[in-house]
Amino acid sequence: MMDMLPPLLLFVALIAVERCLSVRYYYKSTEKEDFLIGVLLPIHRPPYTNENTSSSCGGIWELPGIQRFEAALQTVDDINSSPDLLPNSTLGIQIRDSCQYAAIALEQVSQMIKRSAWSKVEYREEPHPYHRPPPDVNTVRAARCEDSAPVKDLVAVVGPLLEGGAHDVHSLMSLFKITVVGYAFDGQQPDSSSLQGYYVSVAPSNESTQARAMADLVTYFNWTYVSTVFTNDAANEAALSEFMTVSKDRGICMAQFLALNPQATNAEYYDAIANLQSDQSSRVIVCFCASVTIVRLLAVIRDTNITGRFTLVVR
Repeated sequence: MMDMLPPLLLFVALIAVERCLSVRYYYKSTEKEDFLIGVLLPIHRPPYTNENTSSSCGGIWELPGIQRFEAALQTVDDINSSPDLLPNSTLGIQIRDSCQYAAIALEQVSQMIKRSAWSKVEYREEPHPYHRPPPDVNTVRAARCEDSAPVKDLVAVVGPLLEGGAHDVHSLMSLFKITVVGYAFDGQQPDSSSLQGYYVSVAPSNESTQARAMADLVTYFNWTYVSTVFTNDAANEAALSEFMTVSKDRGICMAQFLALNPQATNAEYYDAIANLQSDQSSRVIVCFCASVTIVRLLAVIRDTNITGRFTLVVR
């Protein structure tokens, strides 16, 4: 998808990022639109993790970031190309990098509404990490980054994930009656009390239903001895508890239980795989995990050259 974008458009977008310094990744459709949707994606890994202790965003995050970035562009292209969807109207899109971090997501979403919400208030983008430059430099940078486009009709913001600041973004956007759309379930338990009103999720997070579906799969393939791995948070713990209850009734035995923190280090992932390998009789791993946990588990399995040793059942 990226190679389908006009090279000049990508060049201009990346130059704007470099000059404005506030975001690591930014895209804005150039055609005149009737409706605008904002999208917050973790194009880069978050700051302040075990592996990235700085206040800057980490490295490129391909699966949850770049691939979804491309999918968002393709979706908008398909909508605008269809004669049946939004007839006689054009949908625009603005994508910003949330770095899977609430404070960054809040700053980026504020950029999406500044023209409509604060059109008469001075507002300037600041770089990450937050550092106010000298007044003369600030004046020049503000002039470079001035958005001269007319006020757009921002109708919704897609993202960020719950783990990346969805509650905070929803709190801000609800003040302007702009809907926030949850596009994926990242293993985090949503707080329904703080997501009332202008939040809608297109990804179901019913732990009981998901756990029973996992048990159905294990039963169908007649796997009676399995290991379990789960991302250490409330939602996945609840799903695992339900899975254990159902599995006990069906005669499925558990070899071991391994919990991985969402920000676990590579060493912890290697230790987890070593523990799973220690039981030669267990060849099935049932994983109640965030997508990032699954990707990193698969990477360690590949790097340790044990591809084919396990069958992973993931939700």
